[in-house]
Amino acid sequence: MIHEVMMSKKLTNDVRRMTRPANVAGKLFDVIIAGGGLCGIGAALALKNNPTLKKGERGGFNKILILERRLSPGWEVCSALSTDLGADNTFVTSVLKERLTSMGGLKNNRVDPPMFEFLLNALLEEKNIDILLCAHPMQVTVKGDLVTAIIAGTKSGEMSFGAKIFIDATEEALLWKQTGVPFTDNDPPPAARQAVFFNNIEQEITSPVLPGDFAEAKNIVIRPSVWQKEACAEFDIPSGSISSCRLATFSIISFIREKVPQLKDAIVTHTGFEPLPMDAVSCPNTGAESHPYFRNLFAAGLWAVPDTRKRQRSATLAGRIQIGEKAGMLTSNVRIKPVKPSGAELLSKPATAEADVVVAGGGTAGAIAAIAAARQNANVILIETSTVLGGIGTGGGIHGYCVGAPGGLQDEVDAAVEKVSPVFSGKHSAQGFHPEAKKFALEQMARDAGVQIIYSSLVVGVCEKKGRRIKRVIAATPSGRTVFSAKAFVDCTGDADIAVMAGAPFTIGRESDEVPHCYSQSGGHLDKNGNMEMINFDAGWADPFDAFDLTASRRKGLKCLEQRFPAQNRLLYIAPILGVRQSRQIAGDYRLTLADEILARRFEDCVGFMKTFYENHANDIENQSDEGVLWMWVLGNFFKPIGCEIPYRCMLPKNVEGLLVACRAVSVTMDAHYGFRMMRDLQRIGEAAGIAAAISARLGKTPRQLDVKLVQEQLKKTGALDEKFRPVPLIPENFRNDTSRLAETGEPKDIIYPLAISGKSAVPALLKILETAKPENKFLPAVALAMLKRKEAVRELVKNVVERNPARVQENGAAPRWKSAIVMLGRAGSPEALPALLGVLEDKNADADALIAALRAMGRIKNRKAVPMILKFLKRKDIPQIRKFQVSCAGVAPVEEDVLWQIELAAAEALAALGKPQPSIIRKYLDHPRSYVRRYAAKIKGT
Repeated sequence: MIHEVMMSKKLTNDVRRMTRPANVAGKLFDVIIAGGGLCGIGAALALKNNPTLKKGERGGFNKILILERRLSPGWEVCSALSTDLGADNTFVTSVLKERLTSMGGLKNNRVDPPMFEFLLNALLEEKNIDILLCAHPMQVTVKGDLVTAIIAGTKSGEMSFGAKIFIDATEEALLWKQTGVPFTDNDPPPAARQAVFFNNIEQEITSPVLPGDFAEAKNIVIRPSVWQKEACAEFDIPSGSISSCRLATFSIISFIREKVPQLKDAIVTHTGFEPLPMDAVSCPNTGAESHPYFRNLFAAGLWAVPDTRKRQRSATLAGRIQIGEKAGMLTSNVRIKPVKPSGAELLSKPATAEADVVVAGGGTAGAIAAIAAARQNANVILIETSTVLGGIGTGGGIHGYCVGAPGGLQDEVDAAVEKVSPVFSGKHSAQGFHPEAKKFALEQMARDAGVQIIYSSLVVGVCEKKGRRIKRVIAATPSGRTVFSAKAFVDCTGDADIAVMAGAPFTIGRESDEVPHCYSQSGGHLDKNGNMEMINFDAGWADPFDAFDLTASRRKGLKCLEQRFPAQNRLLYIAPILGVRQSRQIAGDYRLTLADEILARRFEDCVGFMKTFYENHANDIENQSDEGVLWMWVLGNFFKPIGCEIPYRCMLPKNVEGLLVACRAVSVTMDAHYGFRMMRDLQRIGEAAGIAAAISARLGKTPRQLDVKLVQEQLKKTGALDEKFRPVPLIPENFRNDTSRLAETGEPKDIIYPLAISGKSAVPALLKILETAKPENKFLPAVALAMLKRKEAVRELVKNVVERNPARVQENGAAPRWKSAIVMLGRAGSPEALPALLGVLEDKNADADALIAALRAMGRIKNRKAVPMILKFLKRKDIPQIRKFQVSCAGVAPVEEDVLWQIELAAAEALAALGKPQPSIIRKYLDHPRSYVRRYAAKIKGT
């Protein structure tokens, strides 16, 4: 199903942005807290449990919402990895320490960051405090002397959140700065503290070690952590930006190894994903938590402490919590009548910036795209929502290549990673590559190329001028809304956010139910030998472009980790980037297919090679395409190597000019995407897109107008188009169009796919095979005939279903023949199959996969005799509804999920196709908490 986003013009005449209803499904909050750091957490918990209230008094604030731009609350601990809670206890710190002690995550007032995040996740749920992650506060709207709403930038676009009271707990005083209150900037900017964790230390460190200062690093100290054989080094970097702290870390680690013998051979397992600022801008005339003019706006930030020395003393974890507590207790006694938002106005105008090329997203593809563009002498701005470059390989916990073709700029990156890895690894190793080494290498290469990186920022809107060509994008940055202008844009957001906001058509997930790939929530872990290993298990499904579903996915992932990694099997860190595999796919000038990959097709506009396999992470293959069922369930080709050339046109979204899409949302079918999403694939298209954007900007052309030969010429120079990386076709080219020769000479398992996609010309050969084959060999030709929608296949397929034939090819991913036959009977479309399908619905031993396959088949056959069969089935009280997800690492139990929604909606869809819609089932799931379930229900309702 092709989607198009309806746009509305807001704020200025040429701004197009994705919009959602204000106030979250009509909800007006009592209090909204901007910022989910420790100040915000302290405020929220104090609002819920104000210890100053007398017994029987109520704070009256039941509906509290926290807006946090990261995927973790309490970022000072969970992202910056600062661990010292201090000896002083306030109400909130006492609660935290008591709970952490019971979890085994506190020792000598030092906290374990993963357990701290588990605890915050649990406390927010227990206290019924809402939180929206990856939500960037941008602006406030006001009416008279009241703030009416906060506008936040999310993956869903800009959203408005209304409340009675607002608390600014941002690190940058984002809301207060917009109100005209004077602030004093630090000159020079404040120092920031960077954390580095060593594991497998040779001799336990029991007290702080002070090796002295080194280069720009001041106050270096090594302290014991919560765990044996782990120590944490911390140091201050003057004017410490994220980039400067990351680049300084490399040489400081070498210095620490030299000065501290216990750490000489230890492995650096993780570093703070961002530094902890030791001071903030100040509001000298405030000295209070309440705003001098807007009477429902309150302060809960370090910046609200006017005295410099006191403010710097409060920069600790406990100090920040206490600031939040104080603001929460103050506001808990405030009563404000809600104000209608109509007539409200914005207080500030957006800042502006411009470049030749703007790259949105600094992940797997985006970091490479920015470096490649800058090396073409383009002025490049890179906008990244997290605080690291490299995406899933550096911030997502999956630090290794699965498959893919090397070559080009990515080889240079890999060589740089290998060169610096010994400094991080010591005498140990990391599975795949060392993520800290790649963080450093990418940061250094980006700086050397002249890339301007803007971290903690998210593109939330698009400005258009002169037709379909993008001229500007809007981003939520730490300083608020900013408009970025460029001659060319590269969308590396992962979800084609810019393309979709600009009006490009797209699809979501599978054609059947629009459910995307499964996602993973990873973290760092040591194996039994003390080496870093990857934790990779599927946690369910996620819509990463939906702000609420993204939050739900993260929080569910945290629970999955907590259940599997208690104190005795503890995690090193929780990956700050969610392991999303897929969401949207743009409709581009060309859409790559699974057949392209299997047949190793070539394209005149080739910009790279991809090598892969059908890595679909799905245990519900019945919901895949028929081609996918054939390749996986019937033929067991999960690990069969496939690959082809990558056409430039896949990166050009329809209906949009001035933009290249170079991320997992590139224009491919779902079946092709299962393999074309790996790190090497994305790094390849990132390089091609960066080069193309830079040349387009230089020549004054759009990427679509560009002669692709200019891009290919540069890619040949970098080695990205080296012929040695070209994939080999599975099927010899001279066989492809000669179906009779293929049928006579090929092995049965290997010839079925090419015959099944060959069209009518293959029918005579398949009929002959079906007629002459031994009974045990008739199944495969019957499947191929069913793929061609031939009724001659039905009898053999029915026989396999009725007999519950357990035979399968001895390959990974293959299913029993009777299950595959159910799907193929639906494709063949003969009513002759209905009795066999009814038998499946009545079978108490049939699992969810078989039941869904049978329901879908009945809907496709479109014979109304199936209606009473399906209605009777829906009355069963024993429908199996638990699904287990894939695990890709050892020693981890699979995640289980109730999938009754899949079964009931498959039944509703079949009944709708048969002229018997079930509005009660649809209504039930239109209000489901997960967006992909609601979308599937809405799809059925619209049929």
